[in-house]
Amino acid sequence: MTPIHLLAKSSNNPDSPDYYQSYTGHIIEAVKAARRLTDARGTTFLRSMGLEEMWLKRLQEAVIRGAYLHDIGKANSQFQRLVARKSRNPQAFRHELISLLLALKWKPLVGFKDSNGEREVVYASLFAALGHHLKFDSLELYPREGSGDTSLIIYTGHADVKELLERGAALFGLPIPHPFTQSVTDDLKDLKVDLFGDPMKDVREWVKESIKWWEGINNEVKRFVGLVKALVIGADLISSVAVRHGDAQSWADSVLGRVCNRDELIQVAHQALDGNPVRAFQDRVAHSTSRVSFVHAGCGTGKTIAAYLWAANNASNRKVFFCYPTTGTATQGYLDYVADENIISSGLIHSRSEVDLEMLLESSGDETDHLDAAFRYEALSGWDYPLVVATVDTVLGLMQDNRRGLFLFPSIGEGAFVFDEIHYYDKRLFGALLRFLNTFLGSKVLLMTASLQQDRLKDISGVLAQHGETIEVIDGPAELEEVKRYIINPITNDPPWEKVRKALDEGKKVLWVANTVERARQIWRDASTRLSDTPLLLYHGRYRYLDRVEHHNRVIDAFNSGNNKRSVLAITTQVCEISLNISAEMLVTDLAPVPALIQRMGRVNRVAIKGSPKPVYIMKVESPEPYLKEEIDAAGSWLNGLLEEMGESISQADLAKKFESYGSGTPSNELESSWLDGGPFSRPLPLREEGYTVSVIRNEDMQRYMAGGGRVANSEVIKYSIPMPLWPVKDEIYGWRRLNGALVAPTGRIEYSEKEGGSWR
Repeated sequence: MTPIHLLAKSSNNPDSPDYYQSYTGHIIEAVKAARRLTDARGTTFLRSMGLEEMWLKRLQEAVIRGAYLHDIGKANSQFQRLVARKSRNPQAFRHELISLLLALKWKPLVGFKDSNGEREVVYASLFAALGHHLKFDSLELYPREGSGDTSLIIYTGHADVKELLERGAALFGLPIPHPFTQSVTDDLKDLKVDLFGDPMKDVREWVKESIKWWEGINNEVKRFVGLVKALVIGADLISSVAVRHGDAQSWADSVLGRVCNRDELIQVAHQALDGNPVRAFQDRVAHSTSRVSFVHAGCGTGKTIAAYLWAANNASNRKVFFCYPTTGTATQGYLDYVADENIISSGLIHSRSEVDLEMLLESSGDETDHLDAAFRYEALSGWDYPLVVATVDTVLGLMQDNRRGLFLFPSIGEGAFVFDEIHYYDKRLFGALLRFLNTFLGSKVLLMTASLQQDRLKDISGVLAQHGETIEVIDGPAELEEVKRYIINPITNDPPWEKVRKALDEGKKVLWVANTVERARQIWRDASTRLSDTPLLLYHGRYRYLDRVEHHNRVIDAFNSGNNKRSVLAITTQVCEISLNISAEMLVTDLAPVPALIQRMGRVNRVAIKGSPKPVYIMKVESPEPYLKEEIDAAGSWLNGLLEEMGESISQADLAKKFESYGSGTPSNELESSWLDGGPFSRPLPLREEGYTVSVIRNEDMQRYMAGGGRVANSEVIKYSIPMPLWPVKDEIYGWRRLNGALVAPTGRIEYSEKEGGSWR
């Protein structure tokens, strides 16, 4: 039965839906948003991506076309049945494919592929419509099983479709013939698609043709196509906001118009200085004028304060993104500098930021999954902040069609960026940074780290040289970098228990880092027997998130206690390397890859005083896990070379100098980008190298993360998620339930305690 009204979103009253839930209303609002985005900010987006203003007219036309087409395929019987909650069967084809089929074959829309138009506009708009849900990555365009139908009906004869044609032609100047002319009226009847045939043959042939075009274009056109894709998704997001806010266009103008103010950024820096003068090194950073600058400075030099001063001079009237390698460092950076919004409005965005799915009213009938909805709301909240503190994945994820970055594009496209601890990036992530620098050619970027391999600095310089640019390198203050911070003892087989006991008896704070969770637990148990009268803390990554936060805070509080004579021993894993802002007086660590060792030493003697280096003890490991044997062997050789060249007393400058020669294995070419290189295909790809953990929730915690009415409370799911090793369960997880990106482990499968965390049973 033909529905009375066509829907784009689920409605409690499908026969009389709200305007913004309706098929026509949603698409029209998306087109209005597309026009507003490109009219108001198109020049800025083009400039950020190194495209001249000559592209503006084509950008406006392509984004409006893509927004008009993006959901036009929802006028089909299977989607309407789903969105009206009359069926739970899967659709034979996603609505994006139906949209492209209509653009290619249905006479009222043939103007959208008219070769008389500029080819960049035609292909970019169709690519954007086809990929706006990031679900298209294959030419295997055959019906999915289980729909229960032998055919589907496209309601091209429906009054709502006729209204959409009329309004599209009248309001936006789109290539649509007037819907009341005889030639069009004859085509305004429903179409029947035979699912036993090959209904997507024409789509498949067109995609093959488009790939040939794509392979012949230059990088400038590819950046243009990527920009169109991102802005069509942005227009769709704004139209979705209309469900909640009504006048979504004004809302978008308001939140995207909130940019950083120079005086506010200076005030953030001076608050962190706490009355101390600006160092000469910080002043050099602040007045750097290069598009890409690199701060080469260690812990305790005040480089983050320098970054805020840099932003004050280079990012006024833009959004500013401070990007950290992990959720822990992002959270700490947010808390340390901008959590008090009395100075500047700021937001924290990472994979565990709290979300509220109700804000978007994404409903079960829509094809958008719940995790997608979470990213949408999180991104929209990010549009509202002048200053965003985030994981680096939030921004660089854009390069791989990761939802969080792509949904945040309208802010990223107006941004300036600080990337901290860049030496910590794995090969893929560093390759994505190179690609970002080679894409956002009009955006200011500040890179920071204490130590960077020469081959990585050479790779950055090579990218900039392609555009006649050079990187400005600013070294930290020599008086701090050259202080002897560490006494590094030769690698040993024996745990230095007596040295630890002596340090604790003297009221010192000791950090012990193990390479694996099981080793950390065993050391903690041994310490509980040997040092029963000493405060002991265990901290690793295999806790429920709410428990991990508690353990994290206990370590921070213990090491930053005002009572310097209060001893403590914290036993941790790699989670300490960049998420703990502490200053230990002794370090015991397993032998680990060189970047990890440098990070671990960075938790020691952070406020170094001349003449008082702190001891570091490094132990051999029987098994290299979770690293490679070659990495452990290379680290042993590197450490022995360091001691031979520098002696036992080591400064940050000594570490940096020795680290420069340590090969990173970084690819000389930037990472291939799904967003920029995919052409007609759009599908998220991994940003980082393959991990070994999976996010899991215990079935025993189910009642804790369920809200009223049996609805899953996403923020509670996050709180009870545990990162667990994948390999022990890799063959059984396919049958497990999924909740917002996490797997639900059967009752009894995870042994868990708040003290020691989780382990597979």
